[in-house]
Amino acid sequence: MNKVYHILSLLGLSHTSDAVRKMFLHLAQCSFTGFPNLLKTAKAKIEAIKQAREPTAESMIRTQFKMEMLVYSQDRMYSSSLSDRKKEMTEEEGRESPQLSVSFVFHSNNNTTLQELMLHLKSYYKIASQRLADQIPLVIRYQMLQESAVQLQSEMLQMLHDKENLEFFLKEDMDIGSKRAALQSRHKRLMKARTYLVEF
Repeated sequence: MNKVYHILSLLGLSHTSDAVRKMFLHLAQCSFTGFPNLLKTAKAKIEAIKQAREPTAESMIRTQFKMEMLVYSQDRMYSSSLSDRKKEMTEEEGRESPQLSVSFVFHSNNNTTLQELMLHLKSYYKIASQRLADQIPLVIRYQMLQESAVQLQSEMLQMLHDKENLEFFLKEDMDIGSKRAALQSRHKRLMKARTYLVEF
């Protein structure tokens, strides 16, 4: 496959990885407001997961492109693609295309024209392109979104089961503690005033 597609796939991986990271960070920020230690730890885990998952996804993408170098397709799929290319050629040229052999094995008495070779190449290119168009986004989505989310959830739950550090993680921001104390004090005063008014 063309190196351009390979580069575009890796760029897509990078953009998706950054987008997922931003989404996770935003979610952590919204969920752990008031718990600075928990938020800081969650952010560190998000970064670590991104750093671990991205090379795995990249390796899978590179493997996918390497596999395409094998030039493989199921016979029925290839025959269908070849038939489609023949129809397109017939429509473009306004004439019947010659009968083509699906096999790449040519004997001395079976000369192949350049036109026939082009049809074979276009047929396979169409199949391989579609396969990559399906597989590459699937790899990126699986590794960078699904697996990252599962890993993050697992690590966060494991962290909250760490009884030794649980108090540290759940330690509130000083401002929130002060605001709560002020609100509780105000609530007590209001309840006391209400009691006086009821008795009056």
